[in-house]
Amino acid sequence: MKRGRRKMFYARWIGAMVYLLAVVGWGVHFSARTVLAEETTEISCPEGGLSGGCPGTCAEGQRCLNAPGPCHRCMDVKRVEITWIIIIIETPLGRVVLDNPDTRQNGAGDFEPVSLMVLANADGSVGDLGKSKARLESIADSFKAGLLSQGTSKEIAVKIKEGLDKTDRPYSIGCFDAFDQADALKLPPAGSADEAAGAFGSDVEKDVIHNGPVLACGRQDGVNALAIFDAGGSLVQTITKELLLQNPDVIEESLAQAEQRSRKYFSPEVQQGITPAIQPHPIVSLPADAQVEVNDPLYHYVKPKKKKLLGILGSSTKAQITIGSSLRMGGGVLGGVSTETDRSQGPDIKDQWGIKRVGFSPPSDPSSAWNVMGVPEKNVVVAVIDSGFDFAHPDAPAFSWTNAKEVPDNGIDDDANGYVDDVRGWNFVDENNDLKDLKGHGTFVAGILAARTNNGLGIAGINPGAVILPLKVTDPQGRANSLNIARAIHYAVDQGARVINISLGGRGFSRLEQHAVNYAFAHGVCVVVASGNTGDYLGDVGPASARRVLTVGAINYDGQRSTVSSWGPNNGLLAPGELIASLQSGDAPMEGKIYLDDKKYHLQSGTSFSTPMVAGTASLLLAKNPQWTASQIEDILMGTATDMDQENWDDKTGAGLLNASKALRAAESGYLTLKLTEMRINKDKKKKLASVDVYGTVRGDVDYFTLGVGKGARARKFKTVAGPFKTQADHNWIARINEKELKGSNTWIIQLNALDRSGQSKTAESVLLLK
Repeated sequence: MKRGRRKMFYARWIGAMVYLLAVVGWGVHFSARTVLAEETTEISCPEGGLSGGCPGTCAEGQRCLNAPGPCHRCMDVKRVEITWIIIIIETPLGRVVLDNPDTRQNGAGDFEPVSLMVLANADGSVGDLGKSKARLESIADSFKAGLLSQGTSKEIAVKIKEGLDKTDRPYSIGCFDAFDQADALKLPPAGSADEAAGAFGSDVEKDVIHNGPVLACGRQDGVNALAIFDAGGSLVQTITKELLLQNPDVIEESLAQAEQRSRKYFSPEVQQGITPAIQPHPIVSLPADAQVEVNDPLYHYVKPKKKKLLGILGSSTKAQITIGSSLRMGGGVLGGVSTETDRSQGPDIKDQWGIKRVGFSPPSDPSSAWNVMGVPEKNVVVAVIDSGFDFAHPDAPAFSWTNAKEVPDNGIDDDANGYVDDVRGWNFVDENNDLKDLKGHGTFVAGILAARTNNGLGIAGINPGAVILPLKVTDPQGRANSLNIARAIHYAVDQGARVINISLGGRGFSRLEQHAVNYAFAHGVCVVVASGNTGDYLGDVGPASARRVLTVGAINYDGQRSTVSSWGPNNGLLAPGELIASLQSGDAPMEGKIYLDDKKYHLQSGTSFSTPMVAGTASLLLAKNPQWTASQIEDILMGTATDMDQENWDDKTGAGLLNASKALRAAESGYLTLKLTEMRINKDKKKKLASVDVYGTVRGDVDYFTLGVGKGARARKFKTVAGPFKTQADHNWIARINEKELKGSNTWIIQLNALDRSGQSKTAESVLLLK
């Protein structure tokens, strides 16, 4: 059938279906390919509802809806099948924390994904992803090639089962070879002189939030398996070959269950009475009439011995300080390069020099950041996506998150969120609530954020009122993957976190991680990520290179950017990262130098530990100003940072060094934020340079801005290649630079140059390496 006739046939078929549905009286939300309906009929519910909250007394097949009281109402639900489009097929990427790669093991007890596929309802939050003409043509091409690019849960389940039964490598990297991924709509930026709104390029993928099930092939306990998750990341079923033989319909049944649980993530227009996924967490305002006292013995300043600083990061013993260590996952080597430092000649650290350097000085100092806040009470939920948490440490944060809707240890998912007994968080590695920190990294990070202050013990946390939500994504060797990180981000947002700290990473960009960050940003959550410790270009480091994260690098004790701190577009700002003191998990081996002979504390170095200083400051800003958005938090933290190597933003130091004292005293507006966020090199069929796509942020009281290029690593003359633009850019695709503008050198400086309405100029510069 020719394409034109096929489209006419589809149109007539869809019209007939709409008429049929209208006749039988179903409520329908309609699009070119997708039909979604839920008919809800109230039964036997008095006007005030039934006593108690959900799950209530509803019968099987009914939906329980919470009502004021607390009360609940029972609704009959009739479901019409959803047509899903496939929006991601990718290999989950390795992510690691501080570790020695020589000690790595296989971790056979964990589910190890090697390939994943993500579904989305085109009428949900995927925007134009499933509606463009190019997409319709792609569907036709996929049909010709025998690939499935969209379908119902049943159709997708049948196709997966066929593949698992027939392929030579079931549950492997080719698990989803019978499917075709949707291509996001992309419209390049307009001409360089176009000043009109909409002159920026359109890259739909950058804003997608998936709202459908996630499927992953891999190994569980050394056995091949297919795992199915709902849109929020909760596990629905792990299907082994043995289980599939016992129940040939298990994939279809599990996918249908994942579909039903994913409905709450559809756009508001099609939710039709479904309880929202987001449960807001109350924020307690902090009083400002009293000072924070600091009697923690390891906080107080003791003048360090002056010794010559050698190497990259000084300390007393050899210690691994890498996020991007090599690891093998899914048949390939992922991760980065390990870096060791000789600590034998480092400074003799006897206090928390790092948090003092960024403004958390003793209250006797009038400029102390703590004096702005007063006595810290319980305030903002901060999720720590890491290796777990030692709740029993005597200096552990005073407040840890508790799920008030979950009854402890009853083996029931009381709040119906897909996680059984998730009372204090979740372990995404073992799919249980065991948050024991066998690595020690998560406890260390949480201590910097929120260790008890003024308790006469150990160290002082930046925000002692923060409510820590620990989410475990690594095994005891510090290994994680992008799938579990994305799931943890979703969980954190759904449980009311306002700040998420991610002090881990590795090579490669994950679209699934980006979708999760988009979800967080859409709900006002600030995601703070370590840049990495390889000293390399972070454009290929995830999730540090993800759009809308605040990426943090490190300075050393001498106040210089650490040479192991990764650099490049998306670098936000820096904070101290050498010989930082924090908590030692009682369940993990000691990995750093024991701090002042107290085995409950030790010193470590790396961007993992500069990151929670920024996250902690962000949480204080939100405690003080709970209505602020993630963009406002970023604007203030970057706008108040202290310039370092060069004025304004640059790819090595970002906006400069965190200045918490200034940030907490800052006004809500008045900042002009400039940052280059991504530079993508495009090549032609002969693998020669074709163009470079530039993404960036120019936000605030901007009059206009331009984009220029300068030849050489030390360029001082710049040629304008795009602009002037009169509209703000918020992580937008600003320009496509043609290869003719980049002749004569393999090294260029890309520069944003903006002028605010008061006549003040500001720049952002990043090195572009073509080879």
